[in-house]
Amino acid sequence: MKTFIMILTLFFSSLLADEKPIITGVWSYQTADASLTLENIKAYDKHFKKMDANSTFTKPQWIKIKIRDDLKSGRYIVSYGQSDFDFSSFTPQQQMQKFVLYGTKRVSFSYQQGRDSTVYYVHLLPTDVTYPSFTFVQSEKNFLTSLNSIFIYLLIAGIVLGLIMMTAIYNGALYYFNKEKAFLYYTLMQVFMVGVLWFNTGMPHAISPYFLSHPFIYAYISLFTAFFAVLFTRSFLDTKRYLPYHDKVLVLFLLIIIGDMLYYPKAILEDYGLYSLTTAYFLVVGFLRMRQGYKPARFFFIGWIALTLGILVVEYFEKYAYFDTMLLGSTIEAIMLAIALAYKIKQIHAEKEQQKELMIHQSRLASMGEMLGNIAHQWRQPLTHLSYIFMNIEELDDKKERSLKVAEGTKQLEFMSQTVDDFRDFYAPDKGKERFDMTTECEEVLTLMNLQDIHIILTTKEKSELYNYKNEFKQVMLNLLSNAKEALLTRGIKEPTITIIIDKNTIMISDNAGGIQEHNIQKIFEPYFTTKEKSSGIGLYMSKMIVEKNMGGSLSVKNGKDGAIFIITMHDLTDL
Repeated sequence: MKTFIMILTLFFSSLLADEKPIITGVWSYQTADASLTLENIKAYDKHFKKMDANSTFTKPQWIKIKIRDDLKSGRYIVSYGQSDFDFSSFTPQQQMQKFVLYGTKRVSFSYQQGRDSTVYYVHLLPTDVTYPSFTFVQSEKNFLTSLNSIFIYLLIAGIVLGLIMMTAIYNGALYYFNKEKAFLYYTLMQVFMVGVLWFNTGMPHAISPYFLSHPFIYAYISLFTAFFAVLFTRSFLDTKRYLPYHDKVLVLFLLIIIGDMLYYPKAILEDYGLYSLTTAYFLVVGFLRMRQGYKPARFFFIGWIALTLGILVVEYFEKYAYFDTMLLGSTIEAIMLAIALAYKIKQIHAEKEQQKELMIHQSRLASMGEMLGNIAHQWRQPLTHLSYIFMNIEELDDKKERSLKVAEGTKQLEFMSQTVDDFRDFYAPDKGKERFDMTTECEEVLTLMNLQDIHIILTTKEKSELYNYKNEFKQVMLNLLSNAKEALLTRGIKEPTITIIIDKNTIMISDNAGGIQEHNIQKIFEPYFTTKEKSSGIGLYMSKMIVEKNMGGSLSVKNGKDGAIFIITMHDLTDL
């Protein structure tokens, strides 16, 4: 900002506190002539030129201040910005004292009507201050009143900056857990925004070394704020995918910002007041995404309206503002964008749930295909047997023998029908939690699978009935047994064996296929990870998700002596 906000606040406070301004005029005379002294300065009155609030003290000069002729006796405070002086026309009786408060140099003096002069001359020293300095006078009472206003302003500003910083920290945590770049860019944008607002309060000038309060520090903080604001807008609204043309314009803004960083103090954004134009363009992009049906863009749009108006006032209409519009705009923007990001998290969660359901569906389709293959295999022998029965019936003349053959054929048909029923029950829609025996369900899964070439050892140390999701348990068992079967057959194990041990609420499924390679065992449950050519890589991932997320249990794997060992720990969900 080009003005010192708190001096401006004091200036307006002094005007509002009195019926008439204490100062009736300020004149300056820039000169390096060392022959001018307090004794002869009055002779140069014709060289003094009228000053206004936008005048800047950058060279040695004399200042002439005229106060009201009807000013009442009392003690007064002169605030004169960042400049300093070496001597003045205050008399010893006026008990003039210098002090610095809130980064602004001030002088207190006593004034007695009729005794003291209404015109004062002050010799200012050279300074490299580049923002305007204001010279005005307040009564001690009004000064303390305005000082109270400053403290209230600082309290409000501190609360707002604290809220914005907490928002930044919160979104930083969201980035850490979600890895969404929009959260990272928003965090960095808000951190630098706090720096901008901190400068706007004037505190750096009050408590920091001159280097840290130099205008170029403020300029770079502003540029970094704009830089991450553009990155946040591109990421949050996904302009590269949905608004490619406008994304190119945003990239152009990034290049301009980088150019300003490299060639400062020749900064296009600051010199031409284009920060508000940049944020206004965010409004355009946010509006277009809102039109496309992207609901978080609504909050984005409202937030940037508030901030754009705040920046616009600071850049072009600051002298008409009676409060820090950028501080207010930043507060509204932080609230709205926090809501927008929260809504985005909700959408991300919903998308993940949809993806999870899709993966479950894909996993079931894959196992369904395998089960159909198992049924076809199981039906092959009964169908062959039935064909022989029909051939024999045609050749038999004895009615009793025909009846026996019909009964035999009926038995084969019942077996085939039962196979279909088992398959249908296995893939029936989830009926919710129900009580079941794990040993019985494991036997049913084994019946459905084509495991004739594999030796199965099912041992139950202690039976256990659980209240849980039966079909999902069978789905997990099918996935684990299918993996073990494939490993055994693929690796050509001579005596393939699958061992299932049920001990109350723990099930161990092991094989003798040689185990899992050590560098893969940590990735085995990751989605889409597979070492097989024709595999989706979601079976084990979904098994772990089902057991741990839906069934409240755990699923782990380790290598045993002869092969992999999968361990399922189940829990009874009666009280849940």
